[in-house]
Amino acid sequence: MDCVQVGVSVGIDLGLGVSIGVVLGVLAAFALYVLSVRLIEQRPPDELTLAQLAPELAAGIAVGAALFSAMMGVLLVTGAYAMSGPTAVAPWRALTGPLEGAVEELIFRGAIFRLLWSALGAWWALGLSSALFGAVHLIKPGADLMAVLGIIFGGGFPMAALYLLTRRLWASIGYHVAWNFTEAYVFGAQVSGTGSGPGLYQVRPLAISSKEAAQYSAGR
Repeated sequence: MDCVQVGVSVGIDLGLGVSIGVVLGVLAAFALYVLSVRLIEQRPPDELTLAQLAPELAAGIAVGAALFSAMMGVLLVTGAYAMSGPTAVAPWRALTGPLEGAVEELIFRGAIFRLLWSALGAWWALGLSSALFGAVHLIKPGADLMAVLGIIFGGGFPMAALYLLTRRLWASIGYHVAWNFTEAYVFGAQVSGTGSGPGLYQVRPLAISSKEAAQYSAGR
């Protein structure tokens, strides 16, 4: 579900396959969010209070990983997808993309959903912010209507609901990061059309043409 690219490649990583540019970009995004809330809205950023960080982040991670795994399990059982593997791959090699999902949560749940909620109410905010979240993924290579609908209902609605339930961003951040990590690392699938990652397993759709299969493998 990554539509925001954070950081730049500087040829340096942290020894774990995670770009310094990405980590610094994520930290800068959090700092900018906190600063904007304090200066523009003139209030403390209660949605990022640290008191509930650990339990809510953990809950979001558990829900995101479980739901994506369940969805993929249905696709495998019904024969829509095939899976090969496992392959020995260090999990931290697939962290860069999922970390960028935290920045999307600042934008779509921390800003867009929260402000729409204040202006229009919870239901309108849920619908509009989730639709926008799905629509921006149309810019990704190979995006189509079904993929966007999947992002709206598998990502936009659940993550907005987690924010609505907790009034904080940690659960939705955990959900987003875990969804992308499970997609990229556990199943080696494309994350929003950005190409397959170094996955423990590799999944591929079966009911497609040979040309589409080549495009899928190339991440287009």
